[in-house]
Amino acid sequence: MEKPILIWSDDFLCGNKTVDNAHKNIISKAAELRQFIAEPERDISKMTQLVDEITQLILTHMETEIDLLKEADSPDWPEHELDHQKYKEKFDLKKNYSLSAIMRVLMVDDMVRDYMENHFVKFDLKDLSN
Repeated sequence: MEKPILIWSDDFLCGNKTVDNAHKNIISKAAELRQFIAEPERDISKMTQLVDEITQLILTHMETEIDLLKEADSPDWPEHELDHQKYKEKFDLKKNYSLSAIMRVLMVDDMVRDYMENHFVKFDLKDLSN
C-alpha cells in the first residue's frame, strides 16, 4: 500500500516565517519526489537531483533552526540538535554515498515523512512556537 503524500497544512505553522517557509518547501519537494517515485518509468537522475535539493534544504534548515533556538536561549536546543544529528547519520544526509542512488532516493523520501511526522511534532512545534 502506497503511503499518502504529505501535504502542507497551516496547522504546521510554528510562527517563525523562516522556519515555516522551510517546512513548506521541504514538504512541497517531498511531495514532488513522491510523485516521481510513483511513476512507472522513473527518471533516477531527476529523483537524485531532487533528493540532493531536499537534503540541502533540510541541512540548511536544521542549522537555521538550532541557531534560532540558541538565540532565543531555549533550554531544549541541545536535545533538538541531537535529534537532527540522528537524521543526518541515519539517512546519509552527509552524502557519504554508501547507498545506491535508488536506495538513497527511497530513504530520503521516508526520512522526510518521518521528520515531519515525528521530529516536527515532538520538537519544532513545541520549541519554535514559544
